[in-house]
Amino acid sequence: MSGSRSCRRSGLLALGGVLVAAAVVDVDVVWLVATLLLPAVAAVLVSLLVADRAFLRAVGGVLATVAVVVCIGDWETAVVAWPLAAVLLGVCALPDDGPPWRDLAASAAAVTAIASTVPVLELVDAPATVASLTVLLAALVVGAGASALLDDRRGRRGVELAAVTALLVTVLWAAGTTSLAWLALLLTLLGATLVLVSLLVPDRAVLRWVATVPLGIAYVLRLVASDVGVVEAYTVPFALVLLGAGAWVLLRTEPPRSTVVALGPGLVLGLLPSLPQALLAPTSPRGLALGLVSLAVLALGVRLRWLAPFVAGAVLVGLLLLVQLGPVAVALPRWILIAAAGVSMLGVGMTWESRVRDGRAAARWIGAMR
Repeated sequence: MSGSRSCRRSGLLALGGVLVAAAVVDVDVVWLVATLLLPAVAAVLVSLLVADRAFLRAVGGVLATVAVVVCIGDWETAVVAWPLAAVLLGVCALPDDGPPWRDLAASAAAVTAIASTVPVLELVDAPATVASLTVLLAALVVGAGASALLDDRRGRRGVELAAVTALLVTVLWAAGTTSLAWLALLLTLLGATLVLVSLLVPDRAVLRWVATVPLGIAYVLRLVASDVGVVEAYTVPFALVLLGAGAWVLLRTEPPRSTVVALGPGLVLGLLPSLPQALLAPTSPRGLALGLVSLAVLALGVRLRWLAPFVAGAVLVGLLLLVQLGPVAVALPRWILIAAAGVSMLGVGMTWESRVRDGRAAARWIGAMR
């Protein structure tokens, strides 16, 4: 025990000495990074073979983290050092050293892996749009991969936390450097990925509700962005992906899931963005296209007895018909409207019991939908 403590104290003193010397002496970044990473590699490798592996992994992880910080601004060195540091930190997260340490190592490895795209983007002088999209995709791949392939005992929460942090930073940075249209695209991609993960990973179902936040913000930004006239170009492709994933889940999972859960996000993303402009101009090509698509969705819901497409199609068809027939009803003489309402009430009153039975049968039919 005393030897172990002495070893730990010696290691900490050596590490502290290296950091102090690097701070005082003007050391070349490449040599400093090599001085940090080579012992880190050795410590991590030896930790897999000796008994006191937790302390050695901690030393290797700290050295790798310091090397990452030292490289900031020197992108030619970082393009090599950061991926190596990410691998080392990932190895540190493999053994079972307890949830706090494993999550911390996994989070550091994920952050470093995502950040490894930055030196490449800096060296090629990528525009803000390409840079933000690249980092966002890297964070989504890391986060979604952790949700699907890991569990909470193998550092999943740490990786997901790192991915969420990287996503927030990327979105905030894109908000100040790109257009509203591009920011809406990034948020739509983020929301669509969250919905996909919620459908494919059972214990992450709550993400479908979290996805409503970026999708809603993206929808508002699309309306605000005046330089893009075709909103559907930024929503329909992702809606088709969500609908495809939802249909796959409906057909392949047992017990069967509700269509509201599986298809609802895709239907909202595919149909809702077109609705405001279609209501403002119901006779436009967009209004006609939305009406036809809504009828097709309604017919699909009736044919397959799926609740989500039935409700979505019925609501949209009803709104579009109301907008189309509203001006006609306003133009008619008031007595015609009153007479039509009176005749309708008389008909319902004369066949009240039959209408009640029909209403209950319709409610049971809708309630039995999947």
